[in-house]
Amino acid sequence: MYRHLLWVGGLLALLSGCDSGGDESCQRDPAQCESDAGTTPDAGTTPDAGTTPDAGTTPDAGTTPDAGGPQPPVFAKGLEDLSGGMTPGGQRTFLVAAQDPQLSPLSFSWSATAGSVSVGATTSITSEATWTAPACVPFFGTRLRVTATATNALGLSASTHYTVWGFPDCSVWSPAAKPNFRHPRHAATLLPSGQVLVVGGLDDRAEVYDARAGTWSVVGSLATPRYNLTATLLPSGKVLVAGGNIFNGDTVGTSEVYDPKTREWSATGSSVEDRTEHTATLLPSGKVLVTGGYNASGHLATAEVYDPATGTWTSTGSMASARSRHTATLLVSGKVLVAGGMGEDNLLLATAELYDPETGTWTPTGGFDPPRHSHTATLLDSGKVLVLGGDTFSDATVPSSALYDPETGTWSRRSGDQSRYSHATTRLASGTLLVTGGWHSDNRISSSSLALAELYNPETGELSRTGGLSFMFENHTATLLPTGEVLAVAEQGAQLFKP
Repeated sequence: MYRHLLWVGGLLALLSGCDSGGDESCQRDPAQCESDAGTTPDAGTTPDAGTTPDAGTTPDAGTTPDAGGPQPPVFAKGLEDLSGGMTPGGQRTFLVAAQDPQLSPLSFSWSATAGSVSVGATTSITSEATWTAPACVPFFGTRLRVTATATNALGLSASTHYTVWGFPDCSVWSPAAKPNFRHPRHAATLLPSGQVLVVGGLDDRAEVYDARAGTWSVVGSLATPRYNLTATLLPSGKVLVAGGNIFNGDTVGTSEVYDPKTREWSATGSSVEDRTEHTATLLPSGKVLVTGGYNASGHLATAEVYDPATGTWTSTGSMASARSRHTATLLVSGKVLVAGGMGEDNLLLATAELYDPETGTWTPTGGFDPPRHSHTATLLDSGKVLVLGGDTFSDATVPSSALYDPETGTWSRRSGDQSRYSHATTRLASGTLLVTGGWHSDNRISSSSLALAELYNPETGELSRTGGLSFMFENHTATLLPTGEVLAVAEQGAQLFKP
């Protein structure tokens, strides 16, 4: 033990201040530090430094049971005691020194949670590295850490850390040009040109966003103003608008088609039933499946199919359960998965059903817990479907997700998500999911909208914040652009997300 105190004391005396703001000679020539720390009489070659009976061979020096066997390296100069902050994008050079109680040479490694580390001069007891800090962090309050690790010949390691925080938010969200009109509860569709058609709200107006120019332009108006509508891109490049509510809350049964070439709308066949808060899904055949919703008669279990070739609607098989505010997802198999929603007597549903376009029939396919409505359902690269969030009458917002496996027809539960409903989930080119806005409530008395965006890794279930929105987003749309950016549009305005 006396030997350990001697070399630790010697290193501390020689290396005091040997970081970027300390002993400049050690910074310029780390080998000098090694020379001073290991060849002088008091550093390990004289009888009192490791060869005398009381310095390493006596019972109390590391070979007796009270020493615990082989020991990991000990840092004589670490990173924990360093003071001073860091400038975003700035650099700082660190020097650490350690020694092995078994007196074997050490190897060093460096890492950082963000930014980059360049390793400099390294000896058997010292190591130098320069850290270049990032310009920003994923969200405000993120702590950054630089770590130096020393490992001895036995594979035993010890680490020292430098931690800093207070870096600015990366602000991956940027303002987009403000739409010409307010569009509460609208629909947004990516056109083949890369432009985005936004239509609906409390009036009949529509407009197109040009991502290249970053501008909005007004296009033709709907014949019937509506909100809570669906808008589906057809194989022809035209857009089918169906259902919704008019300003007094009555449901709509008419349908209209937008032509990007003329930038005008034209009437097409009316649906078999008027409906709102329904779903519309483009089938592999090019036809459009519309399911559920509600009208003056109540919640609907019916479904119908639109044929763009004839401009007509026909009834197809009905679901086992009437539902609105549910989701409908086209699977790799060509079948459609319908999940959750609000049913008769406003009871929430945890059931799911599969629609087969070949037979026009529905089959049950398990369910999830808890029941919910106003959630999202996203097809993943794996072919599975991830349900996020939702609202329940018992637990308000749902802090859990559900994963559907079409191979087994079963659901599994994941927990730990940000609870929210009436949000948007967008699958990025990387496969990561961008989850934006929505409402959050801890009870049934009050709720608040979220100016919050998160990235969800469907493989690991990890959720991380990614900048803040400038205003509240709920009942909004989030459209993936050809550039990889996401255009989020709410009643208050628009913003762009850059991955």
